[in-house]
Amino acid sequence: MLVLAVGEIIGRADSFEFKMRVLDPYLKRGDYVISEHDPEGLVLCAVKNVFKEKNKGSKELETIAEVRVVGYRDSAGVKRIPKNAFKPGAVLWKADSKFIKRVLALSKPENGLYLGLLDGYPDLPIELDLHKITTKHLAVLAQSGSGKSYTVAVLLEELLERKVPLVVIDPHGEYASLREPNDEPRDSRAMQKFGVSPKTYSNAVEYSVAFGENKLFLNGFNLKSQEIAALLPSKLNSSQVGVLYEAIKSLKKRLSSYSLDDVVREVEAQEGSAKWAIASALQELVDADVFGAPTPLNELVKEGQASVINLKGASLETQQSVVARLLTDLFQARKFSRIPPFFLVIEEAHNFAPERSFGEVASSRVVRTLASEGRKFGLGLCIVSQRPARVDKNVLSQCNTQVVLKMTNPNDIRAVSASMESFDETLDSEIRGLAVGTAIVSGEGADGSLCVEVRPRRSRHGGKAQASQELHEPLLKQKPRFIKAKQSLSKQAVEAAGLTVHSMLEHRFWLAETRQGSLLLDAKYGKIYCPSKFAERLVALKEFKHASDLSSLDSVEAIVFNEVLKRRELFDHELPSCNSLVKFERATVASALEALVNAGWVRKTRLGQINSYSFEQTKLRFAEEKNAVATEPAAGEPAMAFDERAAKELFEPFAAVESISLLEMPVFVAATPDMEAVIISGA
Repeated sequence: MLVLAVGEIIGRADSFEFKMRVLDPYLKRGDYVISEHDPEGLVLCAVKNVFKEKNKGSKELETIAEVRVVGYRDSAGVKRIPKNAFKPGAVLWKADSKFIKRVLALSKPENGLYLGLLDGYPDLPIELDLHKITTKHLAVLAQSGSGKSYTVAVLLEELLERKVPLVVIDPHGEYASLREPNDEPRDSRAMQKFGVSPKTYSNAVEYSVAFGENKLFLNGFNLKSQEIAALLPSKLNSSQVGVLYEAIKSLKKRLSSYSLDDVVREVEAQEGSAKWAIASALQELVDADVFGAPTPLNELVKEGQASVINLKGASLETQQSVVARLLTDLFQARKFSRIPPFFLVIEEAHNFAPERSFGEVASSRVVRTLASEGRKFGLGLCIVSQRPARVDKNVLSQCNTQVVLKMTNPNDIRAVSASMESFDETLDSEIRGLAVGTAIVSGEGADGSLCVEVRPRRSRHGGKAQASQELHEPLLKQKPRFIKAKQSLSKQAVEAAGLTVHSMLEHRFWLAETRQGSLLLDAKYGKIYCPSKFAERLVALKEFKHASDLSSLDSVEAIVFNEVLKRRELFDHELPSCNSLVKFERATVASALEALVNAGWVRKTRLGQINSYSFEQTKLRFAEEKNAVATEPAAGEPAMAFDERAAKELFEPFAAVESISLLEMPVFVAATPDMEAVIISGA
């Protein structure tokens, strides 16, 4: 059979990459080609990019491709890269499936996990190495709506087929649908293409935290002070540690067994004001009704069973505390062989093991421990996140296989590049251009970087992108609600309701509903507003009269204050990116910020795991006219600089967004007679 050449090598060529003049008009990025190499023989290569350029001395355009060398198999079957360069002028031709399969080692591994097909090659299934996936950790990373949870569910189906014990941390209640077959008519044709059929996985058992018949319970009896402190959302100071220690000490003297409820009452009976923050945090855990007689761990970890821990309905802090306690108990049980080896999947990992600049949470330490030590005890880990830049980089670096779907956020792509050994600048653009449901697989679970079209699920998809009444649905499938006031809300109308108007915010706003309440985002300037950010500000404002008022500040405080003024609002995780502050130690900057807060120059607000610092009078425009109303944007002035996707990304650090709407109406910040801050609009 005559094989036509698809191109020839031109210009500079080395043993890793080269350019080729394209002779086949149908050649595209991602295609595999073969080049003859002296002395290694036939070598597999992959097309990284295809572009047009003018031929020197001619007005005609010619098609050029950038090509990376994949390698060849030596006599021992080891994949190698040639040691000497390819020759310019050498001819290339299209690689056949048999050659690709041999070089990429796509022959089915024992108990391989069928993920999908090599993109562009429908006769080449991709199966990941079961042993390497379950013992050397896995990361599944993608932006929201790219097929991340769907891909994870495909892997869970494959692991269940091979009787691997699974525990799935499921913050949004997405994975219980493994118990139902995929009856979507639109998936039937794709199922034929990929050779799969609908199936139920009755061995997927759901344990709920907030509701449901099969509730999860964790040990809440006779906990030590260190164990209780590890459940709390923030680190205790020395006074609070003392209060907790004395409370536990007192309980041990009086009771042979005590519950978390007993601890709350004993803490409240202690002297001093340090007790209230602890009592409040502990009461939230008691109210969650999770701690009591524990669910047996050998019931959670069984051969061939997926235990889905549904955290939906619990606050983020409660979710983090539950995960901290559960994973600690599972790890201890596994260390002493009380439960079999198992594979742990953590969805929304950025909430349970955030990068340290975003602050510690209750579950941070145990997730880091599992990532670094779990494999020694037969505990495999899968980290799943839509914001890899916000996942602890030490946790990500322990994942030896990465499944990466579409991402466009440059910070997230940088985080992925830092965790992938084979990452190059071409992968950057490739990740940005991936279609939904297509993934790049890299690391030990696959031989090299492979672009994979993920197969359809056998079970029903219960993810966010399909749940019509559930989380994020407006963000992924429908346009957000657009709310416009039927009549303008005036300052006078607000005051008539018994409120004192503090200020008026104009133009468009994104309104996000979260479990912690409503948040507003100024769609023009990207500033976030919530009642807690105004509570103290309504009582007293420090007037900024003249620059001489700053004479009491030392040089570091003045530089830090200038940075706050310049940015209008500064979040603590942004400190490393402030050029004016890089010459100072982080502790020095933090000390200066606290001094500015104590002196009343800067307001500090705690938002989830993030601190916000802002100058009192730079955020809001005062409504001086008695009946001020919102005005339309000036001609040519952009009404909205932050679209729906950008708004969601800005909201994410503060709270999990359940729904989002666009407001076009005046928004007033006002105070109740008790000086409680409220945000009111005509919605």
